[in-house]
Amino acid sequence: FKVDLMSPGVLITGANISRCYTTTLASSLAECVISDCIDSIAVSTANPGNITNCSFTQGDSGGHAIEITQPGTYSFVGNTFEDYGLDGTTDASIYNNSGGHVVLNDVERERALDEIIRWLEDASPGRPL
Repeated sequence: FKVDLMSPGVLITGANISRCYTTTLASSLAECVISDCIDSIAVSTANPGNITNCSFTQGDSGGHAIEITQPGTYSFVGNTFEDYGLDGTTDASIYNNSGGHVVLNDVERERALDEIIRWLEDASPGRPL
């Protein structure tokens, strides 16, 4: 089946989207599981910041988890990817099809890394890691 979630302001939470064609997204996905898409792109969106805490698993058909169609800087929180290829390949998790520069920031992950770095910097000699 093909899903078009084109109503801004709508939040889809906890959905399991599996074995479908490309989902065109203008609304928001949170805590969803997207797997085994049978198209070359699982989710196409102008705003990847509308996708939070979702897990993507590539199916046998290959392809990308997310296609980004609008250049910009976006908050991109808690999303995970399994079985996708390296950047620049035909099965990389993120496909920048915006015609411009895209920056994805995961503020929660950056905050956690900052805390770990501070802890390591404050560690005295002999303090167990």
